[in-house]
Formats: sequence, C-alpha cells, structure tokens
Amino acid sequence: MIHPQFIETIDLLEKEGVLLEKEMSNKNLESLLNEGCAVICFLSHYALYPSKTPRYPYGHMVILTGFDQSSIYFHENNPKHSEPNKKLPKEEFCRVWVNPDGTFGDTIATWPKKPQE
Repeated sequence: MIHPQFIETIDLLEKEGVLLEKEMSNKNLESLLNEGCAVICFLSHYALYPSKTPRYPYGHMVILTGFDQSSIYFHENNPKHSEPNKKLPKEEFCRVWVNPDGTFGDTIATWPKKPQE
C-alpha cells in the first residue's frame, strides 16, 4: 500500500507533464544509476525483516547507491537496522520491491541537472 499523499503528489506531477514510468525492472534501476540519477525505491519492510518489524502499511523508502553483477546496494536508514551500502542479491531485492499486484515497486528517480551551455 502506498501512502495517499504520495499518490496525490504523483497525480499532480503527471498533470504537470513530469515523465512517469509505469513499469520498472532491476535493469531500469541499473540504467538510472548509470545515468547518475538519485534513485529511491519503496520496499516492503516486512518482507525485508519479517521477524523484526511490524507490518507498516506504507512501505519503506531506501536510496540506491549502486549495483554489481549479482547485487543491489542501498542505504538502509531504519534506526533499528541502519547500514550504509547494504548489499542485497538482486533476486532478494526484487522480492521485497514487488507490489501486491505483482508489478515491481514504486520508484522515484531524479536526473542530474544538465550544465547550461
């Protein structure tokens, strides 16, 4: 479940003509990181830490920091599990990044500002 204010913000951005991708994959994430984007993903905190946390209805945001052939790295900012550059195998990351309807999770990406010529 996504926080209602987040949905309202997405709707507003879409009305203003901001590019919104509806379908994402881990390959999209890798491309965004290669382009120098700041990437924030919404994960299922309960799926990531099933025995350690209550079910949060609105998910958990993490900032991606990189990837390699087998893993995705992110800053885990939960005070109980804080860890910079946390490494998670891609299959595991995709498992906790998936929405209840089977699509990949919500993601925010910002592109670096292009220098003015």
